[in-house]
Amino acid sequence: MPTRHGVDDSREALRRERRRFIRDNHPDRGGDPEAFIVGLRQHGSTANGGQSPRVVFYRRPRGVRRLVVAARHLINRTLRHPKPHPRVR
Repeated sequence: MPTRHGVDDSREALRRERRRFIRDNHPDRGGDPEAFIVGLRQHGSTANGGQSPRVVFYRRPRGVRRLVVAARHLINRTLRHPKPHPRVR
């Protein structure tokens, strides 16, 4: 039976179940990364028409690398948007 937005209830229920799984098992929230990938594949097979979602994990730079990245952003921001000089009368 179509809902107000034209999406049937079974697809909406699958979507809610997938989102609940992600919220409860995401590695950023203390879940196991391997179990998370396996679970995404199981949930993705029904949500994406048989295609498994691509899972990519990014790591933030740490230590000296983090300082270099922060300095590069600061320099780029300063060069792109220099502060205007105050006008003196």
